[in-house]
Amino acid sequence: MKKSDLIESIVYLGAAAIALLLCLFTETKAEGIFRWIAGYGFVFGALRFRRWHYWHKPENRERGQEYAEIEQMEQHDELKEKIRDKSGRSAYMFGLYFVSISAFVLGILDQLEIIRARGIILYLGLYLIVQIAAESLIFKHYMKKY
Repeated sequence: MKKSDLIESIVYLGAAAIALLLCLFTETKAEGIFRWIAGYGFVFGALRFRRWHYWHKPENRERGQEYAEIEQMEQHDELKEKIRDKSGRSAYMFGLYFVSISAFVLGILDQLEIIRARGIILYLGLYLIVQIAAESLIFKHYMKKY
């Protein structure tokens, strides 16, 4: 396992400690959020640290290097890379359709005065525009790169 895994676990644990201190020594409406961040940070930070520590024990180090090499090969397999690209594109398109349909349905419900959703509709519209613009800009960037 890489040193970045250790750093990531320390960051999780540090964020959890800060959130716990904020939760204990301040009285705000965000106390529930601080508790959630503290719990999440401690659980995932401890799990990441445990994984890093396990693979850095002398008796597991050789097996860990084999595991890392296999993981590296899996990441750079051309077929899997193509499939990841296709699945990412499909998820992106699904997200665009979902946001569009959600904005449409909320617009109808807002017009019928069943719910007040004007802010949500504006947010979803802005999100849709940002997603489309980002996709276009990223595509142009990669076209220049390759």
